[in-house]
Amino acid sequence: MVADAIIKATEHASDPVRSAVGIGGPHYCPNFMKILKRDDICVGHVCPKHMLHCLDEGMLFQALERSVPKAETVILDWKGLGPYKDSIKKCLTERSIHLMKTSDF
Repeated sequence: MVADAIIKATEHASDPVRSAVGIGGPHYCPNFMKILKRDDICVGHVCPKHMLHCLDEGMLFQALERSVPKAETVILDWKGLGPYKDSIKKCLTERSIHLMKTSDF
């Protein structure tokens, strides 16, 4: 059963995939999980709300660069950004990083 699951999962590995980084929301990231289930975008790295005080530009750019394929979009769980909304949005827009909100899906 495990081998069958692996084979089925890799059969479509050549299909084009979009990847993104998620920021905000609670620990288990329910809004990002909903996106994964109903859209063709993969959310690789996620920084939940309770860790936003540790997130800096360097970490954000590493998450974008190290996603496979390279992420060009950041998805924001807007309600789950707390007091960091403005600073995160400013950082992304100043660097022309495409951003979306979980409510866009």
